[in-house]
Amino acid sequence: ITLIGELDYSVEGRKHFTDCWITLMPTSRLEVTLLPARAILDEPDKPKRIGLSVINHSAQEFNGRISLRPQEGISVEPDGMDAKIEPYGLEAFVFSVGCAKNAAPGHYAVFVDIDGQMHDWVAVEVPVFAKKTSGIQIDGKLTDWTGAPGFTIVRTAEGLDRYEVVGKLRFAYDDSNFYAAFEIDDKKHVQGGTVFDLTGGDSIQIAFDALTDGARTTTGGYREDDSEFAFAQTAGGPAAVRLQAASGEDVGPTSDVAFTFRRDGDKSIYEIALPW
Repeated sequence: ITLIGELDYSVEGRKHFTDCWITLMPTSRLEVTLLPARAILDEPDKPKRIGLSVINHSAQEFNGRISLRPQEGISVEPDGMDAKIEPYGLEAFVFSVGCAKNAAPGHYAVFVDIDGQMHDWVAVEVPVFAKKTSGIQIDGKLTDWTGAPGFTIVRTAEGLDRYEVVGKLRFAYDDSNFYAAFEIDDKKHVQGGTVFDLTGGDSIQIAFDALTDGARTTTGGYREDDSEFAFAQTAGGPAAVRLQAASGEDVGPTSDVAFTFRRDGDKSIYEIALPW
């Protein structure tokens, strides 16, 4: 911030004027750094350690409480720490982030509160795992998925930390295919679109980043190796469409994948096999 003003003064009875300015760089009393700021829980039984450093930019000693609040499905240890930081001093703290073995894959957060004076958060990701298996038949019955890890599908119900369960999913693979099975809680299946407009109704979308090299936002978030598929039960039967094609593939309806759909009471069952 630059403050600009005018100064008037007198010398031997004569008035003079001059411009003056001062540049200030305001900063908060506390400065927080989290390392890493993103934790990937790729081994649910092995929590990740997060480092937290706090700098006190004040001439007064800081005495307060660091509180950690995880979203549902994520755990932290400890959930709070007392902090005493000398004037212009720095202190470092460590906490661990973990999740339950059946935690739903997705993005979570641990909110950090420094005695109500400073707030920050750690991004936490629970990835999806697939298990090598054999004997899966694409028939919509799912009786041959025994042993494949299952995950809960949730959606935000209210605010940032309240969720409701909407279904289950499983992933598996063998030497020929990648498999996916979804059980979605849905009292009524609604899909009035064509094969070129499946995502406007009840459907499943799966995207793949084969080289795990991230997104390119200037081209819609995809790179040349990325693919995305949509699956839905239409008036004409099960339909599979490639929405985003990797190099050498075509966008549009595809018969390269096996897909079946079945209603079971208030559930929609999607079973899919995509060849490598």
